[in-house]
Amino acid sequence: MVKKQASPKLKQRAYMESKKWNAVEWIENWDSRYPAHATERREYVRTIASKVAEEIGYTPTFETFGWPREKYAAIFPLGHHPAEETVGYVAGTLYAFRKDTSVWVHNVSEGVIVAGSHFPDVLGYQIVSETHRYNLEISPTYSSLYRELLGLLDQRFGNNDDRHSIAIKQELAGQFVLPIEPPIQQAEPKVKSEPRVPPTMDAPLVTGYETPLEFSGLGIFGITKTSHV
Repeated sequence: MVKKQASPKLKQRAYMESKKWNAVEWIENWDSRYPAHATERREYVRTIASKVAEEIGYTPTFETFGWPREKYAAIFPLGHHPAEETVGYVAGTLYAFRKDTSVWVHNVSEGVIVAGSHFPDVLGYQIVSETHRYNLEISPTYSSLYRELLGLLDQRFGNNDDRHSIAIKQELAGQFVLPIEPPIQQAEPKVKSEPRVPPTMDAPLVTGYETPLEFSGLGIFGITKTSHV
């Protein structure tokens, strides 16, 4: 029986499967391997961040960026805003899923990485909780992207049954409640102990079992009190 040879296309596919990039290698080299894609992603995220900043009324200050403020504010429109990272994750992740090529949504040995940046299946809890914490949906631009991304993440990772998929399902059902963070406990000031006062030399300790030193012919520290002529 003649053994059927695999086609070159199948051989290439098998080779690529055996050489899957691991997560660290893929993330560390994505920008240099795909510079045009990296620039495209940065420009898109920057555009979205600028719109969100405008819609939520966030204005970077001189103290935020230093000099010249205008230059850095254009590059990082949400710089130092506590939700800057979340907005970046939402915009960049959705952009990659819309592209949906092996460069943008890539399988590695540890899972799926989007935009050469992060694993999308572990984003759920962060983006949902941060969206509520900073009321980001007052921005129509952000809200539209956020809701679209939630649907995609639920479709792809909804069966994971972890805190991320659960948070997404709760949010889509309008049931997510931001946990109340306990107030920071102020450390109680330490009570400074008063120094112990040693007994004075003119009041030696007298016990009930021995004769005081000054009555035994010995002075303090064993020096005799006998006068010398």
